[in-house]
Amino acid sequence: MYFFFIDGYKLPITPSKLNVKIGNNNKTIELANGGDINLIKCAKLTEYSFSFLLPFRTYSYSTNGAMPREILEALKKIKQEKRIVEFEVHRKMGNETRFSTYEKVSIEDYEIVEDAENNSDITVDITLKEFRPYKTIHLIDPKKKREENNGGKDEKKKAESVPCYKQLEIIGEGLGIRQMAGVWDGNPQIDKFVKGEKPFAYAEFMVDKTPWYKVKHSKLKGGWGWISGNPTYTKVLKNLTKAEFDEREFKLNYSIDNKLHSYSDARQGTQSANPNINY
Repeated sequence: MYFFFIDGYKLPITPSKLNVKIGNNNKTIELANGGDINLIKCAKLTEYSFSFLLPFRTYSYSTNGAMPREILEALKKIKQEKRIVEFEVHRKMGNETRFSTYEKVSIEDYEIVEDAENNSDITVDITLKEFRPYKTIHLIDPKKKREENNGGKDEKKKAESVPCYKQLEIIGEGLGIRQMAGVWDGNPQIDKFVKGEKPFAYAEFMVDKTPWYKVKHSKLKGGWGWISGNPTYTKVLKNLTKAEFDEREFKLNYSIDNKLHSYSDARQGTQSANPNINY
């Protein structure tokens, strides 16, 4: 004895035959040497097809299932609502259930036939198809996501230093000169300006709206470094043109060179006069 259920509705008369179709998506590929290989893929969705009778009278083999009108209205509603339903087949022998089929399915199509030669009973030919749960994954363009987070604006370009022509004044008690711009941790101090010094800035690097300036920290050492442009420590005395900047830098370097030469000459003269003294 078999019992069929669609969405919980028991069919009043068990179908005489159930067709189960399991297709495949395998693909045969021809090789360069003329041979073939079979590319195995996932099986197609299983299809169940059968015909069942909706009688207007009671037969000895009726299963006391749902009324014909109930089942027809249920099928129509399922299609309209695009619902996934449970399809069950219970196979019994005596009081024992041999095995059962439980499958989530969609109603693909069904055909209703009314035939006077069949005592006006209704025959329904139906095809059900297995439903496999799935979920969609939305791939988001990282650039677009960053633009959304920035209020529709594209992300900021990577910060770079730009040339500048400025004369600064150190107004804090002292300002350390660092190897790099924009960071404090792991950025060693290589020299220091004292209050009142007026270095030239050769480049500017913006970090969180605060400028850092590239400076020559000592002509004697011949090095470069960066100082913070925080107004607590540094003041811009004047924004210069390129020509003005070059002229002032030349005068500064000329003055420093003269001091270096004077220092060197004095040192050599002292060494000549006092050869036994080490400096």
